Amino acid sequence: MQLVINEFSILSPSIEKAFNEKFRSGVNLIVGEKDTGKSTLARSILYTFGCDVKGLDLITSSPNNIYILDFNIDNDRYLLVRQKLKQGRGKNCFKLLQYKNKELLTYYDTTSFKEKLNELLNIKLSTLDKNGIETKLFPNHIFLPFYTDQDNSWQSYLKDTFSNINFISDYKKLILEYFTGARSNNYYDLILRKNKLKRELQNLEAIIKSKELIIEENLRNIKILEDIDINNFKKNYEIVLKLFNSVIETEHQLKDQLNQNIFEKNSLKEMEDSINSSIEVMIEENMKKECPTCNQSIFNTIEDNYSLQIAKQNLIQEREKIKMQLHDVQKNIDNLLEELNQTVMTNKEYEEKLNANANVVSMAERADSYALSRINIRLEEELEGLLGDKVGVESKLDVIETSLKELNSIDVASKYKKLMIKAFEELNIKFSFNNYYNSNLESVNINLSGASKVQAFIAQYVSIYQMSQDNKEVIDIPMFIDTFLKDDFNNIEIEKTVSFIFSKLEDQHQSFVFISNNEQTLKSVEGYNFARIDLEEPFNIFNKGYKEIFERFESILK
Repeated sequence: MQLVINEFSILSPSIEKAFNEKFRSGVNLIVGEKDTGKSTLARSILYTFGCDVKGLDLITSSPNNIYILDFNIDNDRYLLVRQKLKQGRGKNCFKLLQYKNKELLTYYDTTSFKEKLNELLNIKLSTLDKNGIETKLFPNHIFLPFYTDQDNSWQSYLKDTFSNINFISDYKKLILEYFTGARSNNYYDLILRKNKLKRELQNLEAIIKSKELIIEENLRNIKILEDIDINNFKKNYEIVLKLFNSVIETEHQLKDQLNQNIFEKNSLKEMEDSINSSIEVMIEENMKKECPTCNQSIFNTIEDNYSLQIAKQNLIQEREKIKMQLHDVQKNIDNLLEELNQTVMTNKEYEEKLNANANVVSMAERADSYALSRINIRLEEELEGLLGDKVGVESKLDVIETSLKELNSIDVASKYKKLMIKAFEELNIKFSFNNYYNSNLESVNINLSGASKVQAFIAQYVSIYQMSQDNKEVIDIPMFIDTFLKDDFNNIEIEKTVSFIFSKLEDQHQSFVFISNNEQTLKSVEGYNFARIDLEEPFNIFNKGYKEIFERFESILK
């Protein structure tokens, strides 16, 4: 699958001007002086896809702007509009038109739009956020490896180009493994099924335990010590039932409520134990990781430790909520036991008022025992079914674990390492991994400065882009490299960096490369294959007539 951007437009109603440009597959070279809108163009395209782009001044200076993106996914053509609504729901409105079936869909926030975007891009990856809630990838995570921002990307890899990305734990590892092929759609589908089955198994085990406790309690309360002639019992029971019906019914209702509360208590205890385990094992182990090869300690970054501490605090808060629920449930149990005692006392008082003889009392005990016996028979039948369900779930988990083990054997890190070593050699800069281990795709040691530091980051982004293009299980996403030639680059550094980037991107499906129009830079790109787009008007990319562009899209903007 390929995502190809065909055309991009911005309508600015406040100044009644527009931007419009068509693009092609391969390299699109965006050329312009400083402040002609190169970065604004790159950021606006990604903003239209739903990204929270840093440094896009148009969001605040021109909030009424309308962003329109024409793109293809393979042979299917789409039109995407993003704008802020003046009235009604949502500060972010997305309209998506599919030309094939002329279906127009509207979304009023990024959260709902991201579900459709994942569907269009065939991204089946589902993960958990830091609160343990299942989520799909947001646009920020999808486009993060494919955008280098001239203001932020040269500071830290896959971190500062977008806002609102940290709510997914280990998002860097997640998206890099997905796009490079270390983890496939099938892998994440299996992980999701595994987590659901584990929750189902925990629920089954809690129900089974509760029912076993209820059976034990009922057995302790069965008083009858002799066989009962059921037919004779039923005849005599009819007499007793008329006298004690209301008392027995009340008692049984209270026992049912008590059983439900006992089950709820056990379930909450299971949840509390699970959270305690997560705090003591998962959090602590992540904060004190060791290299599986050399057993040396791996120190987390301050950000990672902070994230783990936040996760720990969230778990502790969740545990406190469960403790409060446990307190309330225990209070309900105590109240029910007190009501049961009162019911028994009422039963005895009622018997005394009726001058019940020993035979009637005996029949009351038999009735109670008979009722509890019938309940136990039903519970044992239910237990048999539940135990069968448990075996079935455990069997499914075994199959998934076997499949995951096979998928975990896929090694793309060695390919990435070879690409990185080759890239650093081409750029003539020193290469090393920081805390390297087999699955590492992000810890290249960038202990450099100046041009070498920028080149090292470019090598990372381009290498991941190459690997994503080779991975046939994921969609090809265009690469955006925003003004990679810094002002302090000398001629040799310019030639070397240009040669590296264009040699890697020329044969790929689509990319957007932004450069200044100084003489040395333009000379360095001569001889390469690209479509050139010039941004000539200083300080403003809105250099097209508003009416013509508006009329083209008027039907979808109504």
